[in-house]
Amino acid sequence: MKFQYLDKTKLYKKAIKAWGNASQLLMAVEEMAELTQAISHLLRDRNYAESEVIEELADVEVMCEQLRVIIDKNDKIDKIKEGKLARLSEMLEDK
Repeated sequence: MKFQYLDKTKLYKKAIKAWGNASQLLMAVEEMAELTQAISHLLRDRNYAESEVIEELADVEVMCEQLRVIIDKNDKIDKIKEGKLARLSEMLEDK
């Protein structure tokens, strides 16, 4: 089932209301730790590691989107992200 952005936002707000900011922040930390572990497995060339990374990356993306709802500073986040992408682009100009 594919969610539209507004549907996802409503879903995230419902989750945050149900479990609270602190719980969702902790869940984000836990999911990021699981992604870290999956990446470590990928670097050690475990057979299942790529699917593990894909699964954990999806979890982290969902939690990052919830963090954006909790923090509610999307314009500021997007501006900083644009700056970081511009800096990356500059660094790669000579490569």
